[in-house]
Amino acid sequence: MTQFPLVQLPTLRILDLSDNMDLTVPPNLGGCTNLQQVYLSNTGLAAPPNLEGCTGLTLLEMNDSKKLSRMPGLAGFTNLTTLHIKGCSELTTGPDLTNCTALLTLLMNNCTNLTMPPNLGNCTALDTLHMKACTSLTESPGFADCAALRVLNMQGCSKLTTPPVLANCPQLKFLVMTGCTALTARPLLATGVVLQQECLPSHLESD
Repeated sequence: MTQFPLVQLPTLRILDLSDNMDLTVPPNLGGCTNLQQVYLSNTGLAAPPNLEGCTGLTLLEMNDSKKLSRMPGLAGFTNLTTLHIKGCSELTTGPDLTNCTALLTLLMNNCTNLTMPPNLGNCTALDTLHMKACTSLTESPGFADCAALRVLNMQGCSKLTTPPVLANCPQLKFLVMTGCTALTARPLLATGVVLQQECLPSHLESD
């Protein structure tokens, strides 16, 4: 199946087309106005699905979409809580998540060609961000609006030179940046933060 023949299914809530490498034409989901969860992991998609009109979406999973070169437009999806895009090795630009005010979890490990981080503007509920082994990334996302951030894991981002500025993240408890061998300084933390776990590259541990 190269294309999923989906046009108008306004009552559809969950769509799972995962593990279908023959799926190469992205589905147009604009008419699925009640859609809440979309699973498109391990497909042959090079372009993202059209999610216009799916503003009730709470979960999008596109793990191991190794041909995917860009993300769908998600800015302003105020119900989105979970985004998993691990192993999207052709993705070069992180998703624009501006005003995704309900987003709790963003997992994007092993996006090895990612050079531009996700836009986290006004992601005020974000709790967990994993960006392990994004080996082409040179700069961290901006965390100015991420006051709820509790877990940040950027282990193995070996080209990352600019440390994350976490001064507005007073809830931070877990910070993992081992393998970030190009970092020039320690991350800047909020005043008074006490981490339960802090793992830094060896050249920064004694600073």
